[in-house]
Amino acid sequence: MTTKKWGESFLKSGMPLEHLTHVTLRSDGWLCHPEKEIKRPNNVGEQTWFSIDLEASHPKINCDVILTLLIECKYHDTSRFWFFMPHEPFRWHFDDRFLNIGPYNTIRSPRSKRFLKLAPTSSGGIVVSNNGNKQDNAVYTATQQLLNAFFPHCLSSLFGHNLDFENTYDDQRQFTPSCEAVIPVIVTNATLYRLKPEITDLQIISDAKEPSDIADELEWTWLYHDGSNQLYNQNLDAAQEHITQKSKYVHRYPFVEDLIYLYASRPNWIAVVNIKSLQTASKSILQCFKRTKMLPVEHFISPPQSKGHKKK
Repeated sequence: MTTKKWGESFLKSGMPLEHLTHVTLRSDGWLCHPEKEIKRPNNVGEQTWFSIDLEASHPKINCDVILTLLIECKYHDTSRFWFFMPHEPFRWHFDDRFLNIGPYNTIRSPRSKRFLKLAPTSSGGIVVSNNGNKQDNAVYTATQQLLNAFFPHCLSSLFGHNLDFENTYDDQRQFTPSCEAVIPVIVTNATLYRLKPEITDLQIISDAKEPSDIADELEWTWLYHDGSNQLYNQNLDAAQEHITQKSKYVHRYPFVEDLIYLYASRPNWIAVVNIKSLQTASKSILQCFKRTKMLPVEHFISPPQSKGHKKK
C-alpha cells in the first residue's frame, strides 16, 4: 500500500511557508500584501511582470517614515540546510545601508551602526544536504529574486508614489513627500549555519560529523552583498527611464534625481531569517527602526554627494 505524501507535496509548493510568514507578521500588526507585483527586465531584457512573495509594512511611523519588508520565502525539506561564511563588515555597514530610506535619507546619524548589531553578519550562502549530494543553491536564487525586485520597488514606491502630490498632499504640509525604509528579507524553514571564524583547517571540516562541529546555528543573519555590474547597469537604465517618464514628480523636489541614481547600487544587506525566529527578528528590526532618530522631511536640505552616473 502506497503511503500518501500529499502533505509533503503541499509543503514543497512553498505556499504553507508563505502563509505562515504572512500570519506571523500580521499577528504583530504588519500590513501584508502577498504576491507583490514588480515590473523588471527578464533574461532577454524585456520588461516583464514578476512577483515577490510578500510586502509587509508597519503602521507605526517614525517621523513620517514607514518601514517595509520586501520578502521572498524558500521552503526546504529537513534533509538540507543553509550554510554561510562569516563576514567582517568593512564597508556599507551603516544604518543608512540597512534601512534604505527614500526619497530622502532622513536618518539624523546615517553612519550609526545600530542595525549592524542586531544579528551576526554573513556572506556567500549555499545549500548543503545531509547525504552529501550537491544541491541547487536556493540561497542564490532567493537573493537574486530580491536583488532584481528591490530597485524597481524603490522606483515605483519611494521615487514614484511618494512623490505624487495627490498622494502626499496635506493641509498643513503641502506637497511634502512621505518616506519609506525598505529592508529585503528571505524567510526559510531551513536551519541556518555560519562557519565559525576560528575554523582554518580543511581537514577539520572534512572530519566534521555534524554542522555544529564547525559552525554556529543562527536564528537569523544579515547577508552582505555587493551588486554586480550587470545589475547596476540594468538599474541605471531603469532609473533613466523612470526619470524621463515621471519627470514632473522627480523634479518637483530638490536632489531627488541624484538620489535615484545612488540607489541603483543597493541593497547591500539582506536579512535571512528562519521562520521559527521571524517574530523575534521582525520585532528586533522594528524596535531598532523606531529608536532611530529621524529628521522631518521638510528639514532635510543637504544633498548626497553624487559619484556620477556612468556605467561601470
